[in-house]
Amino acid sequence: MNDQSASRRLRGRSGVYGPSEASTEARYLSILDASPDLICRFEPDTTLTFVNRAYADYFESAPEELIGRRFLEFVPVEAHADIRAHLASISPDSPSCSYEHVVSRPDGTQAWQYWTDIGLFDPDGKLIEFQSIGRDVTDVRGLHEELEKKNQALAAREDELRLVLDSIPSRVWYKDDKNGILRLNEAAATSMGVPREEAEGANTYDLFGPMARKYHDDDLRVIESGEARLGIIERYTPASGEDGWVTTDKIPFADPTTGERRLLVVATDITELKRQEAQLQLINQN
Repeated sequence: MNDQSASRRLRGRSGVYGPSEASTEARYLSILDASPDLICRFEPDTTLTFVNRAYADYFESAPEELIGRRFLEFVPVEAHADIRAHLASISPDSPSCSYEHVVSRPDGTQAWQYWTDIGLFDPDGKLIEFQSIGRDVTDVRGLHEELEKKNQALAAREDELRLVLDSIPSRVWYKDDKNGILRLNEAAATSMGVPREEAEGANTYDLFGPMARKYHDDDLRVIESGEARLGIIERYTPASGEDGWVTTDKIPFADPTTGERRLLVVATDITELKRQEAQLQLINQN
């Protein structure tokens, strides 16, 4: 845009400028026209008084074709009330606000824009005009929506996995090589006498007392060898809960995302079987 055309646009908006003023204003408008952001000014009734080149190009129009039109023409009717409410919230004490709204493109598609509006007031606090800067955020919004869908899908899988784990009568733990519990099922938490939420993320040294050292040493042997140990018969002695006997399977694996060393522990209570075995031994001795 040359100085002459800039001056014509300025005269159409605000009267005639002198040569020096017009030159300064033209340079200012050239800067605005070079911006990739959508920049405009509009009156309190949303009538546009200025648009930069990016704004005009976005709506596939020449700047002079947009001046004098209300920008609400480009916005679906159902969004008008929200936009007016945002603009009404601007005051001398709170002169700006930001929000997203949908617009209708010339090709009939709808897009999302993010706008920051600044109110311009006279010395008496009367609203004169709005200065606004915005950008198209349709792609970003789409990415956010896609991410939200993926997060919802992950949450659904998490709930499904939790349901499966809790339906297993055996006690199940996922542990790291530092003896921390990453996940466990309800049966395992109940056997330790603690809520599952407290057990996940805790260290077994805090949950099993003196027996934690033995459990950790056994875990490390399995993790470092890379070979599972199945059918380990051992005492089960949590810091809370009830003592007993279990048959334990310890299976090493690597985290599929990080490659960190993990251990799956599955323990089945055999306390009643051990009690019956002890009774049979006593009977046989007699």
